[in-house]
Amino acid sequence: MSDECPRVLTTHFCLARHGETDWNSERRLQGQTDIALNAQGEEQAAQLAMALRLSGLKFNVIYTSSLQRALNTAQPVAAALGLEVIALPELKERHFGVLQGLRLDEAAQINPRIWQVYIDRLPDHELDGGESLRQFTQRIRETFRLLHDQHAGQTVLVIAHGGVLDTIYRIASGQSMHTRRMVLVPNASLNWIDFDGQNWSVARWADTSHLSAVALDDLEY
Repeated sequence: MSDECPRVLTTHFCLARHGETDWNSERRLQGQTDIALNAQGEEQAAQLAMALRLSGLKFNVIYTSSLQRALNTAQPVAAALGLEVIALPELKERHFGVLQGLRLDEAAQINPRIWQVYIDRLPDHELDGGESLRQFTQRIRETFRLLHDQHAGQTVLVIAHGGVLDTIYRIASGQSMHTRRMVLVPNASLNWIDFDGQNWSVARWADTSHLSAVALDDLEY
């Protein structure tokens, strides 16, 4: 019997948020509403694709949320890298229930009870027809663990949403799901985390050096 320890394989995740949409610029809660990129978002996707192609980085696979704002960000990137896009519904944004479609400045007036639940980050409330914070966090945790198991030792590009990236940052950094967001997640930003099957680490976060203009971030408060 061999006394050798099993080899630990670290998966390197490069995470990109989708490009800008009109609802981003209007500061609306998009959630799982399927909103297209606007002109700025399409330009950001092109710049993201160019930056990743010129970086010389080698990606094994590209995964994206199945919502069109993520898919349409992923497509020029995949073309630039010569890879196929794999769409996963599990990478969708959190469903915000009755708050979806509301501007941040009107949500408190239209539905103050649910807005307070949302900003207080109560873990088990489903926002009247949406997804609880605990359910969302578990979905993201399980999805990234599955991606690690399928691609251990590889470099995986994931294009998803602000809430998805914030959640995996919390998991990787040990930040509680109950606390206010501590980091920016700008549109079309690049973010890096590693996972070896046991331990997470954040390598780099909120890199927008490849973009020609300031990118929006959806800090709610």
